[in-house]
Amino acid sequence: MYQSTTRSVRPIPRLNIVIQVVGTRGDVQPLIAYGLELTKHNHRVRIATHATHKDLVKQNQLEFYPLAGDPSELMRFMVKNGGINLHLSTIFSEEIWKNRETMRIILETTWNSCICDNPDTGVPFTADVIIANPPSFGHIHCAEKLGIPLHIVFGMPWSETRQFPHPFSLSEDRNYQNYERNRESYENIAKLTWRGLHNVINHFRKEQLKLPELTKQQALSMMRNVPHTYCWSPSLIPKPADWNSNIDVSGYFFHPQASNGTLPQDLHTFLKNGDRPLYIGFGSIDGHDRERLFKIICHALERTGRRAIVCRKLVITENYEHTSIFPIGDFSHDLLFKYVDGICHHGGAGTTAAGLRAGLPTIVIPFFGDQYFWGDVVQQSGAGPGPLPAATLTTETLVSAITIISNDQVMKRVAQDLGNRIRNENGCQAAVESFHRQLPLQRMRSDLEGTYPACFRIPNYNLQVSWPVAQVLFSHELLTQDELIPWATRQWNLANSNDVLSTNPILEELYLDNNRVSDMGTQLLAQAISTSNTNLRVLYLGSNGITYEGAYRLAEMLKTNRTLNRLYFFENNLGDHGIQLLTEALAHCDRSLSHMDLNGSTLESD
Repeated sequence: MYQSTTRSVRPIPRLNIVIQVVGTRGDVQPLIAYGLELTKHNHRVRIATHATHKDLVKQNQLEFYPLAGDPSELMRFMVKNGGINLHLSTIFSEEIWKNRETMRIILETTWNSCICDNPDTGVPFTADVIIANPPSFGHIHCAEKLGIPLHIVFGMPWSETRQFPHPFSLSEDRNYQNYERNRESYENIAKLTWRGLHNVINHFRKEQLKLPELTKQQALSMMRNVPHTYCWSPSLIPKPADWNSNIDVSGYFFHPQASNGTLPQDLHTFLKNGDRPLYIGFGSIDGHDRERLFKIICHALERTGRRAIVCRKLVITENYEHTSIFPIGDFSHDLLFKYVDGICHHGGAGTTAAGLRAGLPTIVIPFFGDQYFWGDVVQQSGAGPGPLPAATLTTETLVSAITIISNDQVMKRVAQDLGNRIRNENGCQAAVESFHRQLPLQRMRSDLEGTYPACFRIPNYNLQVSWPVAQVLFSHELLTQDELIPWATRQWNLANSNDVLSTNPILEELYLDNNRVSDMGTQLLAQAISTSNTNLRVLYLGSNGITYEGAYRLAEMLKTNRTLNRLYFFENNLGDHGIQLLTEALAHCDRSLSHMDLNGSTLESD
């Protein structure tokens, strides 16, 4: 679990944050809870998702912006064609997206969500940060165009690891011990995704955003160092040892009022008339064989003598004769699960989270994709039996699973213990701390007054300022608009990402002594540092034949760099003019450079 290590007492600037979510209600609900936590820090939060979810967003007093696309179409297709080993290249075929025009509009609306006014109030909006789930796809390209940070938040693994395979790559012979195949599965899914979408994405970049097209290799590496927060419980899946510091596991996101409310009177009556029931439901899943599944459920309940609250979408007729079943429509799982003693569901991340939080033994009946993964995770935790694929479910296998969760006392204790640990976590709070920690605050903070993030630079004064600060300077005639240049708080350069600095913000020390770097190499190095998102702090360039020309390029870089604090130039040919240039640059670099060694002469900042 992410542990806060923030020491700075300076407040985080107030940010305009757009959260882009492509998916079902189960994908949107956790990010609404996360968005509410972000608003506690004075951020303006906009949820950009499908029109289907507008009421859900608005009910929580968050700003809504519509994304194109119908999640129910995707869900029906995945149930019909997915099985276990769903190929993403098939998901993005014309059958699901109808045509390329539909996908183009989806990407276009992700861009609009970053720059368009509030559709209800007309209040202007320009994103300072993008938070997104991976399937929104436009996120990183919009971030590059605006020159702003991106943070990925998701409820299933999307980052390469040897510990477990990509959930969309699971097959019938799931073998989690094949560590190399686990790692390779993430690259394979990324390749399939790019193969299905590269033409549409590059068209979006070139025509809509006016950005260069990406090669396959650039696309496959572009997300590698983007901050990620995974919103599952570290008590269930600890952070893998091979994930870097830009990836955190926060804990589940639960709405603060999700368990509030009252039960309908007829449900109260049903609960009083017998033992605690099970809950059986398959969330937003559509397109499955309801009649077959409902008959299996009815027969299994009869044979085990159990009662159940069943999702109304599964009930094929209102005239069935089964007094042990209570059909229920959309209802808060967090509230409902207080009144049951076991659950059977499709393995969606949200339903899995709610059931485990309630301390309930769990049966997972997966239909596609990550649902198999969560079924395996539940089994490995000891809180439920192995997953029962919907396509091969029988009355006998369901009877066996219901018997296990009803009678296995060890399983019940494991589920209760896991529930206690999950309830003691605060995933939303930890995720916001992770988000703040990963922000490039040195580039985002505004000089002179820090309430809002910097969006302009004033080269003559070596200042980066927010729009309100710039307006004050305008009003007092201390500044003209010509003196402002746009300021990128995060520089991406995805189409030029073959150099190590542009793709590795974790690199902090670079040693290039005795490497014949020369003035030309120094120029390229200075350009890479200036245009990358590096956190480089120490740079050694001793004995490289660098002259005045190289010193000039480095001096220009130092005027805008705010991370480099130790610079070594011993045994170069800078000359007096070169030393003077670097000394003057030090005087204008906001005192971030604490140590500089020039041909044996050491200069230190205050």
